[in-house]
Amino acid sequence: PPPPPRPPVTRPTPPPPPPPRPPQPVVPQPPPIDFSYLGSFGTKSRPIAVFARGEEIINALEGDVIDGKFIVAEIGLESVSIKFVEFKDASAVRLEVGR
Repeated sequence: PPPPPRPPVTRPTPPPPPPPRPPQPVVPQPPPIDFSYLGSFGTKSRPIAVFARGEEIINALEGDVIDGKFIVAEIGLESVSIKFVEFKDASAVRLEVGR
C-alpha cells in the first residue's frame, strides 16, 4: 500500500519588518565663517581686527557683530575668537592670521 500522505508543511509567518524610525530632527548649525583674519592694529587696550572676504576689508572691535551673524569675541596677537549671534551656546571658533 502507498505510504500515508504527509501533512502539509506549515512555515511560521515571518514577523513584520520593524516600523521605520522617525527622522532625526535636524539640529541647526552655526553659519560657516566666510572671511579670513588678516591681523590686528590699534592699541593693546583697544585692538582692531582686520578681516578679508574677497576684495572686501572688514575692521572690527571686540564685541562688534559682523553681518548680523558673527561676534568678535576676543582679539589676540595672532588669532581672534568668533562667536555666533544665533548660537549663544556654540563654542567660539578661533581664526588664526591668514585663515
